[in-house]
Amino acid sequence: MLGRLLNPSFRLAGRSLLLVDLPSEAREQLATALRNEGADVTTCASAWEALLALQLETYSAVITRLDLAPRDGFWLLARARAEAHAFPESAALPFVALTPCDGAGARALMAGFAASCNLREAPEALVQQLASALPPDPLAALAQEAAAAKLASRSAI
Repeated sequence: MLGRLLNPSFRLAGRSLLLVDLPSEAREQLATALRNEGADVTTCASAWEALLALQLETYSAVITRLDLAPRDGFWLLARARAEAHAFPESAALPFVALTPCDGAGARALMAGFAASCNLREAPEALVQQLASALPPDPLAALAQEAAAAKLASRSAI
């Protein structure tokens, strides 16, 4: 993990992401691409499962399909915000929508999603969009600084 934090090519280093997607093959393909960029990824197959995961862990962001069934990504965002009184860290948690078409992105942004990415993009393109859409992670930056200082002090000895 230290090598990933120090390597600037790992665009998502130090991020803990919750990925919510229906088809297991697509979910795992995107999860692998996110992990290859340094992210710690938890996957869920449904909005209900994701809501439970949000109650148990703290994440840097949630990446969810909009067209989940029976509960969609809009429902997940609304429920997470509604339960912010019990889990305050979810109140400002960025949600990124994985949209089935270009037109759905505007609707997602209006609903409160931080960003949207088109599902027709290759996983690598989605990773790039996600890395640029997510706000800076202060904990990841602190971890990178601490690791760099530790390496510098070792080389000074």
